Amino acid sequence: MARSGKGKQPNSPKPDQGRHRTQFSKTRQFDKAVKGLGKVNAATILDRAQKFEREWRTSATNDDLSGGFAFKQLDTQAGQYRVCQIYAGSDYRLAVTFIISGDRAYWVHAWKKTKMNNRAEVALAKQRAKTLWDELQQEGKRK
Repeated sequence: MARSGKGKQPNSPKPDQGRHRTQFSKTRQFDKAVKGLGKVNAATILDRAQKFEREWRTSATNDDLSGGFAFKQLDTQAGQYRVCQIYAGSDYRLAVTFIISGDRAYWVHAWKKTKMNNRAEVALAKQRAKTLWDELQQEGKRK
């Protein structure tokens, strides 16, 4: 399952960092984006997300992930979170935010890739990750 021909991704967790404990959640924006892509596509996208989650939990590093996911880091906020993109088939992309200080990950965006919209969709995924981080910080202050 190792990706061939690619170097290690930045911030690849070490094997002892416990990927197996990662809890994935979907944000409302993610659910809305997936529904907007149509029923048939939504089923495929959600299936792909679940496969990624299973593979993430059994991997030690990003290099252990199947090449078909084309796992790619989009953004990192040091000590806070990182936003990554995976392929959900050849036409769809998913953004997942990993909280660095814990075992949590959140699906924040899904989109159909085109040459014209990919930059805007990546920017939206990054913004949704930042908004999520801010919300999590506010919740932490209330506790």
